[in-house]
This record gives sequence, C-alpha cells and structure tokens, in this order.
Amino acid sequence: MTGNVCGATIEFGDDFGDNSSTFRCGKPLQHEGDHCESGSMYDKNPYTLAWTVDDRLAEVEDIEGLLARPRDGVFDDDYYVSERARLERLKAEIAEGVPSPVLGEVGA
Repeated sequence: MTGNVCGATIEFGDDFGDNSSTFRCGKPLQHEGDHCESGSMYDKNPYTLAWTVDDRLAEVEDIEGLLARPRDGVFDDDYYVSERARLERLKAEIAEGVPSPVLGEVGA
C-alpha cells in the first residue's frame, strides 16, 4: 500500500489469544464513511468488511495513558523510550496513511 491509502486497521482474535487477523482499509486517505476491506478467501469466497474505528487510535490512547503514569520502577527507561518511539511511529502512520506491519509479513 502506498501513502495515498487510508490503511486503518481492525484486528480480530480467537478465544485463546493465539491467532488473529488484521484487516486494512483500502479506501483513499481522508475518505468519508466507514473503513472497508474487500477481498476473497481462498480465491473463491468474496468478503467485504466495514468498520468505524481504527484500532491504531485505541493503541495510541493506551500508550499515551501508560506514558502519562508516574514511573514506579516497574518499567525501565528503555521500555519508556521504546514505547515513546512506537507512539510516534503510530501517529505518523495514521497521519500519512501508512499501514502498520502485520506479524508474518515480509519486513515486519
């Protein structure tokens, strides 16, 4: 995907937490209405999935909440630095319409 595609994500996991699927919006940046991904499973079962909230926005809120808490010695400075970097990367991806990598993708 290029920078002119929305790239909003939604992730679904199973009951055991060991499998998940991530879907990405393929609409243009700054589109109106729901996010949407369409495709086919096994080249024969077409699907269209529509959703309203980008999961990355919730992740940004979670990280910001974590970083706003007083440091209590549970996490070391390296952890805070890595979370701050992840926060900035997510914000840039959302602003530029770059999809976040999914586990198992080349280069992820």
